[in-house]
Amino acid sequence: MTRPSNIDPGYIKSSVRIAGLRPYAFDLPSVIGRSLANRVADLVRADYPDAEVTLIEQHKADQFDLAKDLRASDRVQQQLTLSIQEPKPGESLLKGLSLLAVPAIDATTLLPKLFAERKHHSLWWAVLNEMLRNRELPEWLKRQDIGTAADFERYDMAKRDTNLVLFGTSQLLPGDDPAVLSGNSQAQIDLIEAERTFAIRWWTMLNGLRVRRQLPAWAVKRSVGHGPDIERWWEEESAVNTILFETESVREITTSARSAARLLSEAFI
Repeated sequence: MTRPSNIDPGYIKSSVRIAGLRPYAFDLPSVIGRSLANRVADLVRADYPDAEVTLIEQHKADQFDLAKDLRASDRVQQQLTLSIQEPKPGESLLKGLSLLAVPAIDATTLLPKLFAERKHHSLWWAVLNEMLRNRELPEWLKRQDIGTAADFERYDMAKRDTNLVLFGTSQLLPGDDPAVLSGNSQAQIDLIEAERTFAIRWWTMLNGLRVRRQLPAWAVKRSVGHGPDIERWWEEESAVNTILFETESVREITTSARSAARLLSEAFI
C-alpha cells in the first residue's frame, strides 16, 4: 500500500496558562494533543473560579521537541490520575506539579545545572570553530557566519545579559555563590532563550553536517550533532527551567527570542 504523501509529520502541543494565582502568569507543562489539556483546564477552573485559565495550542511542524514533550505529557497524566481522587483535584494537580508555591531559588542548586547546559554550547561552537580554522566547513555552511570569533562574541553577550538579570552580575564563574534575583520572570525567560538560540543553531548545523556525512572523523568522535547529544542538552535545559520557572520548557512563551522551530526552518537556507 502506498503511503499518502500529505500525512502531516507534526503534532499538536497544548499548555494551560494560569494568571491570578501568583505574581505572574505561569504555564503547566505542555502536553501532546488537546484532550488532556482541556481536562486539566476544567479542573483548575473548578477549584479557582477567579483565576484566568487559558488553553494555548501550538502546531509543531517537526518532531524536534517530541521526546521532551512526551515526557512532560506523561508527567501531567500521572499527576492527573492521582489528583482526580482528591476532594479538590485542580488544587491537588497544581500542588503535585509544584506550581502553587514560589520557592526561593538556591544558587548552589541552579549553577551546576546552568554550567552543565552551557558546556554543551561551548562544545558545539568549538567544534565548528575548529572546522573553520581547519578549512573543513563546506560551502553551504561558510555563508552562515558560524563558528567565528564574532559569532561566539554575540553568544557571550547574550549569556552575560542572562547572568545580569538572573544574578545581578554579568561575570559568572564556577565556585561563585551569587543571590538569584526574583525580578521580572518574563524578562528572564526571554534572555535565557535568546542565549539558547545560538546553541540550537550550532547543534542544528552540526546535525546537518552529520546527516550529509560532512562531519570530520575527529568531530564524530566528540559525539555531537546527533539525537543523544541534543537529548543530553534537553535534560540540562529542562533542569534549569524547572529550577527557575517551575516548568520544563519555556521556549513557546518567549516574547523576543526566536523559537527552535523557526531556527530549524531557517538553518539550511
